[in-house]
Amino acid sequence: MKSTQWVTKLLASIAAFAIALGIGLGAMVGTAAADNATDNTLTLTVNNNNGVSNRYFRVYRLLGISSVDDSGNVTPTERDTDHTKAIEDGVNTVKGAGTATDFASAFKGLTSIASKSDDARNFGNAAYKSLVDNSVGPDADYTGKAATDITVSGNNITFSNLPYGYYLVEEYGGSTAEGLDRGSFVMLDTIAAADGSQVNKTIDVKSESPSSSKVIDGDDAKDPVFNEGDTITYDLTYTIPASFAQDYKDKGSKMEFTLQDWLSAGLDFIAVKSVKVGDNDLTNKTPTTNGTAPASTDYGMTSSLFTASEAAGKYLEWAFAANYASDVTADTLANNVIQIPTSYLSTSAATTVTVQYTAKLNSNAIIASTGNPNSYNVKYSRNPDNSSEYSYTPVDTPRVYTLQLNVTKVDATNTSTTLTGAQFCLNTTASSTGCLALTGSAGSYVYDSSVTTDTTTTLDTDTNGKLSITGLDAGTYYLVETKAPSGYKLPDAADAPTYAITEASTQFTDSDNDGIYLPGGAANTAIASTITATSGSSNAYVGQDSTGQIVKNYQQGSLPLTGGAGIVVFVIAGLAVIGVGIGFIVSRSRKARH
Repeated sequence: MKSTQWVTKLLASIAAFAIALGIGLGAMVGTAAADNATDNTLTLTVNNNNGVSNRYFRVYRLLGISSVDDSGNVTPTERDTDHTKAIEDGVNTVKGAGTATDFASAFKGLTSIASKSDDARNFGNAAYKSLVDNSVGPDADYTGKAATDITVSGNNITFSNLPYGYYLVEEYGGSTAEGLDRGSFVMLDTIAAADGSQVNKTIDVKSESPSSSKVIDGDDAKDPVFNEGDTITYDLTYTIPASFAQDYKDKGSKMEFTLQDWLSAGLDFIAVKSVKVGDNDLTNKTPTTNGTAPASTDYGMTSSLFTASEAAGKYLEWAFAANYASDVTADTLANNVIQIPTSYLSTSAATTVTVQYTAKLNSNAIIASTGNPNSYNVKYSRNPDNSSEYSYTPVDTPRVYTLQLNVTKVDATNTSTTLTGAQFCLNTTASSTGCLALTGSAGSYVYDSSVTTDTTTTLDTDTNGKLSITGLDAGTYYLVETKAPSGYKLPDAADAPTYAITEASTQFTDSDNDGIYLPGGAANTAIASTITATSGSSNAYVGQDSTGQIVKNYQQGSLPLTGGAGIVVFVIAGLAVIGVGIGFIVSRSRKARH
């Protein structure tokens, strides 16, 4: 069979399972006698609304080509033991154990299975498993961005400078913890240039992979800084392409998918607001909650996404199943799996599964730094012919942040002397009434907007004159002193320090256009709080050091160095008047005696 006929037959034959899997395609690139030629290109054209967004591909060169005759017959070249074993394992999986007794028979086995889509998928999975088991790395890897010898233009991803050969192209989830069988595979496609000319192969990736996303709801996503206890709403989505559902319908198979959500230790789950499959409301179906997430092999992410303390948070999941072989008439909840009628899944347009729930920052919340992560992805059945095969969508991890205010009480004339016994109230106005209610004890307090009991509006400094307030959103706060340290006097109310707390150097941006706003667009960028402090006439506020803001008091009987100059003038003038008066009285008395 001529090469062009071979390709046409192959592409037609794999269309059905391409629809089911959201696939990467493989290419065989040939030349007359130049196995090491490196001027060939392979272009993947991703035809869907999202283009190449969140699509990831690895390229493996399984074998080379030493020659191609005028009839398109290929003479292959073995690369090495590991690559040959991948081919043989694939052939043995499809054709039966022991079929690929040597390299020559394995290659013949390849060409004989090319026209069967099920065999192509099974071969691809087995060959890829062999590569992973033997720690064979890809020859090229598209990780969501252009790189050396990889260019992106619109919906096209082009791998350049490829040696002639037989390639497996794997599409995978893109997370840092893909593991085995994370992606979807198709590989068998060949072209051969008998005249030895450069080969530029383009393959249309026509199907769409299921996709997912997690974002903070509404405008809060753009500025994800909150008070501790504030309600944070999360939106989870999972999108099932129409072609994906169609393939399961055609095969009469059972489709399963599980929305998996992992809160870090600084976040508490509050409640589910809504659960929908398309327009069908399943809000009364509750999630499964566990102390920790399942093993990484069952989850598609690992605890390395969080620190050890963060990983102690709750795990939530919403598991669904739709069985075309044994349909149900209404959605039911059995063994924590929501059984849905197949009519909920459209074969003419994408079906969107949505979950909205609320959470809040708790006392374990990380202050500023890199925030409090909350990771999500979907585990889904990817093969309508084999219910044990699963893939995972890429992990989304929006983060939320909270801030802190630290102050130290000092003597106004000797700022190295710290003062204990001061009391404050924290307010959003310059008033000592209507102050915010906090929890804690001397020196350490937390503002939690959801707590209404065991709170206080009186904030005491500790024995070192320090006061720490955590759990604050960005904003303007007034620290009104209500009691001065013993032997000191209160500053004038107008001198109460005002603190404007903002996120330092953090213009939250959505660099990946995925609805997740991060400082500088990067998850590993730490934030800190910038505090701009002022007081009426600087009689209360000194400045700041490495530990926070410095607030001063004057001793009883002393006069402030600034803001009190007018009083000094009046006192001196008054003393002068009194002196003159006394002199006048003394003079009159002397005259009277004489």
